[in-house]
Amino acid sequence: MSAQGGSIQTVAKAKGTLKNPCTGEVVVNTGKIRLLYHVNTSKKGTHYKLSVNTTSIGLGSFGFEYRYNLSGNAQFDQPTYIGLLGHYIFDVPNHAVESGDGGTFHLLGFMRVRIDPTSGVAVGANLFVDQSECVGL
Repeated sequence: MSAQGGSIQTVAKAKGTLKNPCTGEVVVNTGKIRLLYHVNTSKKGTHYKLSVNTTSIGLGSFGFEYRYNLSGNAQFDQPTYIGLLGHYIFDVPNHAVESGDGGTFHLLGFMRVRIDPTSGVAVGANLFVDQSECVGL
């Protein structure tokens, strides 16, 4: 990434476990996460933008199959810098939908993304769910 800025996309395998609020079923999702990190530097300062997209297939503990889609994006005037790890930390709000034979549910929360400030490459991400809602069986 140049001193003036630029964009870096990171694509990685993703795996996570969620609880279906419709049935209580535990769903294990496996798929890919795409993170786009953009930095723009000008005389006014540095501006950051992150976009997060995840698509995966889930298998529930009751045997139901699911499709999971998550998207989120946010803009920041500055990251939270974690000195010991050397990573920029960004909390990106997101919305997800999980749909399958065991019901459809929505999830609201944020993805905590860790970026290497030198390369611009995402080095990790964790999903935090603030709210889940069953929208149909």
